[in-house]
Amino acid sequence: MNTLDRIRELNNCLMKKGFTVNFQSFSHYLTEKFDLPSYSERSFNRDMRDLKDLLAERFPDLEKEGELIKFSRARNEFYLIRENLTAFSGFSQQEMEQLSQSIELNKHLFTDGTGKGIFQKLAAIGLENRLSKYHQEVTWPVLQLIKDGERSGEQWLEPLMEKIYRLEVVELVHKGLKQSSGLKRLKGLPVLIKEYNNGWYTGWYLLFYPIKKDSHLVRPNVNDLWCFALDRILEVNSLPEKYEVRISTDFKPNTYFDHILGIISQQAAGQKPERIELALKSNSWLLNYLKKYPIHASQKLSETEATYIIELKMEINRELEDFIFQHLDEFQVLSPQRLKDGLRNRLKLLIPL
Repeated sequence: MNTLDRIRELNNCLMKKGFTVNFQSFSHYLTEKFDLPSYSERSFNRDMRDLKDLLAERFPDLEKEGELIKFSRARNEFYLIRENLTAFSGFSQQEMEQLSQSIELNKHLFTDGTGKGIFQKLAAIGLENRLSKYHQEVTWPVLQLIKDGERSGEQWLEPLMEKIYRLEVVELVHKGLKQSSGLKRLKGLPVLIKEYNNGWYTGWYLLFYPIKKDSHLVRPNVNDLWCFALDRILEVNSLPEKYEVRISTDFKPNTYFDHILGIISQQAAGQKPERIELALKSNSWLLNYLKKYPIHASQKLSETEATYIIELKMEINRELEDFIFQHLDEFQVLSPQRLKDGLRNRLKLLIPL
């Protein structure tokens, strides 16, 4: 382990809540985590001094106010004057290797849309890190990511993932978004969690297979799945009853999203994908975007004399209507009539005559 790696670990320990940083604790940390045979107090003091210098170099304005790392004799610990101060803008080689291994073990998270976005975010962060030497000249953050990692309902992510991997039937206590919504208690099998950004906020959503009241044999199928926002879940309770869960080889819960725009499908209520036709003017600014970023995988474009016809095969849901409303001055809805009527009724509510 080289000196720079030790200093990086020292910086990380200073940022950890609940970790008391002094020679004894840090020496024990290096021995336990990295099997470092020996580490002297002299080396610790030198590493601490070098870390202070690196922080002062990166945060000259803060350093003018005094040392960025201080020592409390009463608590016998070193501490940062501000939370999450780091002298390092990028990943260490070891961190990169760990990240690569994690990605390799979870390739299914990187196969489509939002997964590829993770790579793009990492690339953007890496670019900002490489340009960090200019940070003293630009005093504002030049990279802003969606919500900086915040996700609504994230407190339920770990317990629900654990239940999914155990194939465990649970009781959900759920309350809808409307003030008039009452509490619902549902027994069923959680099968998948999806991240979704609707342009306003980013949240986690659960696909859940509800079971019949007296049934102890659980055979989930995609057509009967329900979708719940994790931030509307109040409790996730284990059940004393024993259930037999049988998963068929063709059960792929991710196909729940195949025929929709957004997150909510009505297939459990019997809704099927429908043929939808939209018209778009040939000179519309949306055209190039639609060619590069289709509304849906089923999208087909055909050109007429003055317009393009967009054909889709998907469910009509709120997210699709919202997308059309967002571009009212660009689209004309040709079919089906049900979609026309739904949009017309929403317009009447929006602008009463």
